[in-house]
Parts: sequence; C-alpha cells; structure tokens
Amino acid sequence: MELLDEIVETTVSAEGTATARRLISDEEQLREFEMIELQREFAENELKWRRKTDYKAAERANAAEAKLVKRFMEGWEDRTLAAKAWGWYRLRLLYKHKAEA
Repeated sequence: MELLDEIVETTVSAEGTATARRLISDEEQLREFEMIELQREFAENELKWRRKTDYKAAERANAAEAKLVKRFMEGWEDRTLAAKAWGWYRLRLLYKHKAEA
C-alpha cells in the first residue's frame, strides 16, 4: 500500500546510481514526540510518587501509564507477548528514569 503523504528523497550520484530513502511524515514525527513525552511524564511522576509519596504525582503517573500502555499495545497481535514486553519496557523506563525512543 502506498501512502500519498509519504516523501521519498532520491539522489543520483555522478556514476548514475540512484539511492532513495523515505523521509518521516509529520504524523509519524508527532506520534514519536508524544510517545517520548508520555514516557518522560510517566517516569518522572512515578519517581516523585515513590520517593516523596506525592499522591498527585501518583495520579499523573497512572494517567500517563494508561496512555502509554494503549500506545505501546497498538499493533501487537499477540496480547500475551505484548503484555510481557510492556512489563520489561516499564521496568526499563523506571530504572533509567527517562524516555527512550
């Protein structure tokens, strides 16, 4: 399936060989930025909640985690595998205390 808003950059060298690469669309870039922001928000608020018993931070962490889980799980056909992957990914976010894209 070909997307209409997909941008492909093609360069031709002096020898006549062409190379093409797909550039990221605005929607993909926005989704990536939102994912990074959700990861950061979740990790920071979870850390505040655990260290300072900040109940408002716990609420923010739960809200961010719900959105993050939904985003993480979309596209997975095997829900059991997705749940296991989410568990490991969640631990990685918490121990690193930062977003990973």
